[in-house]
Amino acid sequence: MHMLRYTSEFCESVAKIHQNIAIAAWLEKGKAIAWYVAPEIPIPAEDKQVSMGIQAELIKPILKTNEDYFGKNRYMMLSQENADMFMFPTDDPDHLLTRVVARPYDHNELAEKVMARLA
Repeated sequence: MHMLRYTSEFCESVAKIHQNIAIAAWLEKGKAIAWYVAPEIPIPAEDKQVSMGIQAELIKPILKTNEDYFGKNRYMMLSQENADMFMFPTDDPDHLLTRVVARPYDHNELAEKVMARLA
């Protein structure tokens, strides 16, 4: 993947896919290196950001172990009461694109559009 994609501008372009996308961020080894946060969304405190990044890094290799059976991992989704988080692994194992979206939205449509941007 070209380094230009690891930018806040790229994150904003992903967020513009749907009005309910609140956050889009690039993580590098669990640390946010570029992001877009919608104007009305509070930015998590730095310690919370670190914790969330570590959690994403822990999940990624666990799911990779099933690729021999299910095929390549396209994305991971976590659904919570107030929002859903998607994590899109890249060919570069150090980088992960995350996206937080509030409902309602079409799950498959949004996932396909983000994967197309990453292709």
